[in-house]
Amino acid sequence: MLAKHSLLYVLARGLPGLVNFAALAVYTRLLTPAQYGQYALVLALVGMLNMLIFEWLHLGLLRYLPAKIVPKPVFLATLLMAFLVLAVICTLIGVIWFGLDNQEQYLIFPGLALLLCTGLFNLNLQLKSAQLLPVDYGRLSAGKALISLIVGAGLVCYGFGAQGALYGLAIGMIVSSVFWAKNEWQGLKLTFFDKALLRKLVIYGLPLSVNLAMAEIISSSDRLFLKWMHNEATTGLYAAGYDLASHILGVILMIINLAAYPLAVRALEQRGKEAAREQLQKNLVLIVAIVFPAAAGLAVLAPGVTGLIIGEEFQKMAQTIVPWVALAALLAGLKSYYFDMAFQLGQNTVGQLKVLAVATLVNLVLNFILIPDYSVMGAIYATVIAYAMGLVLSAIKGRKYFQLPVPGTEIIKIATATVIMSFVIFPFHNMTDIVDFLFSVILGAILYLFMILILDVAGARAMASQLLPGVNHAR
Repeated sequence: MLAKHSLLYVLARGLPGLVNFAALAVYTRLLTPAQYGQYALVLALVGMLNMLIFEWLHLGLLRYLPAKIVPKPVFLATLLMAFLVLAVICTLIGVIWFGLDNQEQYLIFPGLALLLCTGLFNLNLQLKSAQLLPVDYGRLSAGKALISLIVGAGLVCYGFGAQGALYGLAIGMIVSSVFWAKNEWQGLKLTFFDKALLRKLVIYGLPLSVNLAMAEIISSSDRLFLKWMHNEATTGLYAAGYDLASHILGVILMIINLAAYPLAVRALEQRGKEAAREQLQKNLVLIVAIVFPAAAGLAVLAPGVTGLIIGEEFQKMAQTIVPWVALAALLAGLKSYYFDMAFQLGQNTVGQLKVLAVATLVNLVLNFILIPDYSVMGAIYATVIAYAMGLVLSAIKGRKYFQLPVPGTEIIKIATATVIMSFVIFPFHNMTDIVDFLFSVILGAILYLFMILILDVAGARAMASQLLPGVNHAR
């Protein structure tokens, strides 16, 4: 079942992922480093604010809608009422802030529009995910990505700069929501609002929302520090390389989590803790088996990846930081999509909040200390150290609330296959021709799959023998 859902979400996220890479390629060619820096700064602030203000609604929906604790119309009416109240408050604050004298005044309204559209769009996405509707999820994601790129690039070409890219993203979100999610809300009455349900959503989701806001701080605060200590151009050069690596691994991790998390929750709700642990072990093996080689391949082939995707002005910086960002994304993914599950399934999200608070504080302090002397590399070092600390603390502290399985033997096998693959493709690390680059990627993938079969990771031979007779006899 996990493999089936994963495949569906690969299809659902595949096109949006490709379009997002296309957007990175387009914007690093149409925008100057300073303009891309403005764009990246607004995205970072919107990301942090969305996590803090709206994400508790999304998390509560994903956790409790499958449990059917109230009728669906009551659930959705409660979510919508909470969202509308928060949206009005955000709008009032944005208008007041615009009235103040500040240098970034021209970015406030695009940022506000993007914040509200992000909150609504993510609500629709999680609604599709919670109901295990990957096709509808894919329509929403693909529609948003395509419309955002077309409108955003058009506005940038007409001279709107960073504002055009931001408005394009907001328009893509709202249009795709209207086309592919409006049926979920039709005929809904706000009088169905349930105070008891809202209280339950707040208690469960708000600590997690603050937790994710802190995670966003670790991921994005470096851009604010670079803007403060250097300039927007440095921020833009750094953000392009960071976005490239984090988007690639982020899409992979999100696909797996979208398929795996609801299955783990459903196993816990319907069959108990042991069934949930069995499902979680399968989830972890799948995560590691895909993300380890992806991160290693990205690190080794960084010159080819950056040369093919992002604009020439941004490439030199990107080649330097992409391997480090790949490591940071790997650590962050293991923490967020696996070890943090102990707090969520154990319904002790405050514990998760404490762990991330430590990691966030470490990140902020290290950014302040390292960036003045090491510039962008100081920001990278701070991010990697903070994620590593968060991962270790989450693994240790989470065991109090829910025992997560860690199949050490399978992880060692996967790591071995990844190391061998990395050594083989290393001679191709400077390939920037697309044919040579694709050859190195295909070679690495074939070798890695061969090693997975040889080492029989998670019974790979038995699974392969169902498709290829005789594979299970390989030695």
